Amino acid sequence: MRRARGAVMVPLFAVVASWVAPSPGIAQAVAQTVAQPQDTRRVLLIPLDDRPSSRQFPMRIAEIAGITVVTPPRELLGRFTAFGDPEAIATWLRAQDLASFESAIVSLDMLAYGGLVASRVNASGTAADARRRLDLLRELKRTAPRLPILAASTIMRLAPTADGVNESFRVELARWAELSDERDSASVAETGRVAARIPAAALTAYRETRTRNATINRYATDLARDHVVDQLILSQDDARARGVHLEERARLQQHIDSARLRDRISVQAGTDEVAMLLLTRAVLAHGGERPHIAPIYSSPAMQRTLMPYEDVPLETTVRQLIQAAGGEETTDVERADHRLFVYTSRGEAGAAARFVEQIRRAVVAGDRGVIVADIDPKGDVQGSDTTFVTTLIEAGIFAKLDAYASWNTAGNTLGTALAQGMLHRSGSVSHAPDRARAQHWFLLDRLFDDYLYHAVLRPEAMTELRARGWNPTQLDPGQSAVTASMLTTRLRTMAAPLVERLAARADPRGAMGSSCPRPVDLRLRLPWSRLFESELDFTLAAGCR
Repeated sequence: MRRARGAVMVPLFAVVASWVAPSPGIAQAVAQTVAQPQDTRRVLLIPLDDRPSSRQFPMRIAEIAGITVVTPPRELLGRFTAFGDPEAIATWLRAQDLASFESAIVSLDMLAYGGLVASRVNASGTAADARRRLDLLRELKRTAPRLPILAASTIMRLAPTADGVNESFRVELARWAELSDERDSASVAETGRVAARIPAAALTAYRETRTRNATINRYATDLARDHVVDQLILSQDDARARGVHLEERARLQQHIDSARLRDRISVQAGTDEVAMLLLTRAVLAHGGERPHIAPIYSSPAMQRTLMPYEDVPLETTVRQLIQAAGGEETTDVERADHRLFVYTSRGEAGAAARFVEQIRRAVVAGDRGVIVADIDPKGDVQGSDTTFVTTLIEAGIFAKLDAYASWNTAGNTLGTALAQGMLHRSGSVSHAPDRARAQHWFLLDRLFDDYLYHAVLRPEAMTELRARGWNPTQLDPGQSAVTASMLTTRLRTMAAPLVERLAARADPRGAMGSSCPRPVDLRLRLPWSRLFESELDFTLAAGCR
């Protein structure tokens, strides 16, 4: 077993929040990051899209390991239903000094179609277009044969993206996709009835898109076979227990097995977290690390249950994501490098307190990484369990965790938490104080985003916006700006006393000795003009008060 090394172990806070005049926004921060000296460790990233989970999270998590992530300019990545620009991204890629990167993480969906949403419609190009665009990777590999390329491609989900046009038949399309592979008479009959309610052109376009994507996923496996792509993840986007995706995935798996490519290609649940997993894998592989992860579940029953929007049991998702991140699952809790605490017991009396006590003992021991995944087992919150988080804070251990996450699906939550925790304890590098600040920032971001925003503020805002007659999933620019401003004000108001509570339980000497970082100028954006995603930004200012 290879032991993780060089962790930067510091508490999160030592002072209360101070909201001050605006500081540079995320775009300027990214520009400053890219402009760092060339002797810093750098990873190239072509993200799935411009959402925080695809772009901001990997960039921030990489800083925890002392890594600078370089991405194409944000305007090339598109925005929601406006596709990214694969041709411009290709031009940008050709202009990069590939020798300056230790690895490249590439979303094939962005390179082939213009992003995740673009991959769900046939207007983003033909299979020939996508294949031609992906052949850029062959060119890059010839230019930089030593550059490891880790890539991901999505197995299309059942439901198309809500785009303001397909609302009248979007659910029917998903239902058709769920039923159309079934052969029993009742399903066949219902499939016919559902198809009759879908515009013929829309159904044809949907089927053509699935066929194109299956073809391109197969071509992605050829890139791995030809050693153009060193590691490939075929990730299943939101799924159900039955549907056309199962046959598509089975064919891909059969091809992978027959070509003996299992060591280079994995098929797994989840999509939005994959860049973080591949980043973690690349960084750990560069340092020759393969940490052992011991999952600990709050509920053995939930461990074997399908989580919302996934079609494999939770324990399978956990195992797949640990492997994808470059780790190895173990049942030997005492010898593991990290303990992964998986909480799924919402609503169960006393469960939060019992599980937090287990986590507290692991934190106090201090000899292993402590990673916490707070999973919504019903899919009705898609954020933190407020009782569980409050209990972690009151126990005085939230700030001492190696990682915490609780947003959207089980895969999204697990992938984010694993990436943060594994990189926090990755091998020693220089600039340890910078790594510590990056760890503070990301833990705080998860607390503000997953807990305050998704679990508390977003449900309230949904109700308020509907009362105004606004659609929370499709805000116009003016509505989006008003809503973001309102949410920023409320988030700041709620965050200040929360940080007070954390500070009261922190090491009074400060997180970094004489330097006591504190969050200032907290801001919230709605990157896709809907409530489902939020992008937070703030600065950790130095100095104690």
